[in-house]
Amino acid sequence: RDLHSFPTRRSSDLPQAWPAVQSAAAEGVVAAEGSRVRFTHPLFASAIVSGAAPWQRREAHRKLSLIAPNAEERARHRALSVDGPDEQAAAGLAEAAHAAAARGAPGAAAELAELAVARTPAGCAPARRRRRLDTAEYLYRAGDTARARRGLEAVAQDMPGGPDRAAARLVLARILLHDSGEVAALPVLEDALADASADRVLQARIHISLARTMGGDLRYCARLADAGLELAQQAGDQALIRQARAEKLYNDFMLGGDLALEPDDMASDRAPDRGPSAVEERPVTLLGLCLVRADRFDEARGMLQRALQAAQEEGDESSQPILLAYLADLECWAGNWQTAERYAAQGWDVGEQVDHHAWRAATCYARALIDTDLERIDAARAEAADGLAAAAAAGDDWAVMILHAALGFAELSAGQHGAAAASLSQAADLAGRIGLAEPAA
Repeated sequence: RDLHSFPTRRSSDLPQAWPAVQSAAAEGVVAAEGSRVRFTHPLFASAIVSGAAPWQRREAHRKLSLIAPNAEERARHRALSVDGPDEQAAAGLAEAAHAAAARGAPGAAAELAELAVARTPAGCAPARRRRRLDTAEYLYRAGDTARARRGLEAVAQDMPGGPDRAAARLVLARILLHDSGEVAALPVLEDALADASADRVLQARIHISLARTMGGDLRYCARLADAGLELAQQAGDQALIRQARAEKLYNDFMLGGDLALEPDDMASDRAPDRGPSAVEERPVTLLGLCLVRADRFDEARGMLQRALQAAQEEGDESSQPILLAYLADLECWAGNWQTAERYAAQGWDVGEQVDHHAWRAATCYARALIDTDLERIDAARAEAADGLAAAAAAGDDWAVMILHAALGFAELSAGQHGAAAASLSQAADLAGRIGLAEPAA
């Protein structure tokens, strides 16, 4: 550490410490470089820590909690300085986790939140459940879907019925949708709606989430979005009203309606107070998708790039591969093959680091289009087949539809008219069942 970086040091500290530092340096244990001192090998530090008594380690953490350079480190050291549960330390860790998430570090936020759970006394059950819910949310945003899912399932099982359990199930359903598909997410959302009771804000959030989940029936989604909008208006929650309007616009547009865009603030790329933390679900993304199909590519590109930037800045790893697939699809429509290919490759690399399966079908679809446009028909067939397997496993009719369309496009481009007719017919049949009426889509 820098000997001059400690604001609490006394003027007598350095003269007392310096002979010991010089002795250690002579033995090759530490190196003194100006005012900085460091161990010459990390094993020396590990040996000292492992050899110290527990009370000595706690005392070291206590001192560090007074001088660490930022709130997150101070909260961590404060928690490690106490022996057993301590609500004050747990509350500090929870605040530090929130700050870490706000600066775009959900992985660090999850680590702090887990420590907050461990330090929460048994008598503070509501706070403990809330912190477990926060931990799962941070893990999901960081792309660690499996741990987030296990944590939320345990939280929901432990919670009594009511709004808190509804909120937990709402987050769990979003994770299940990405991890196992609509069939797994739908009953959890229905249970959440029963738990929400008279809480109109929660009811609105659940209706909006249901509208996003039921992609295989656009008419039903439109009704859910209408109900969510009405509930959000009754609650007077402006962030939820914007989200519900965007959901309604998306579904109405895909059902063949006009694209009557609301003012730009409807597509804010900042996380609303009450709404999805996942950027892929926000109005800026939904409106960008509509603008692609309306052939308004420059506007769509601006919105989807804003969404991607927000996901990167907020550390929303789960949303990034899907947003990159949307941008790759856009550039295919715009005829920018190299840009599309770059987005698709980036999306694949990011997706392989994310612990859920939703990204795969969307990315395979974009890659199949690109391969066909660049006359790589065998590669397009392989991409479409890979995506179809992922979409079928998740029960995602929308993804199955667009992947059959991409495969049919590839077969048509290769002059294989029988195979093209088979794939395109399946896509058209699914489109009719889903209710898709937007001509461009």
